[in-house]
Amino acid sequence: MSGTKNSNISQISKKEDNSTFYLGAGIGLGTYAAATTLLVGTACPVCIVAAPVLIGAGLYQKMKKGKFTKK
Repeated sequence: MSGTKNSNISQISKKEDNSTFYLGAGIGLGTYAAATTLLVGTACPVCIVAAPVLIGAGLYQKMKKGKFTKK
């Protein structure tokens, strides 16, 4: 029983890496905005602002964790 409790604590204290999610969401939102612009002629202003912010946040988190450094 104590082994289960320790594993739960280690999973809770382990921080999730959301950088890949931010990158994917930013790229997806940017693609949606580009497709909407081409098809309809207008884009959502929130998409134009949020896509670069999400991509930048994802890249910043990856760089902060050292995933882009040469080994």
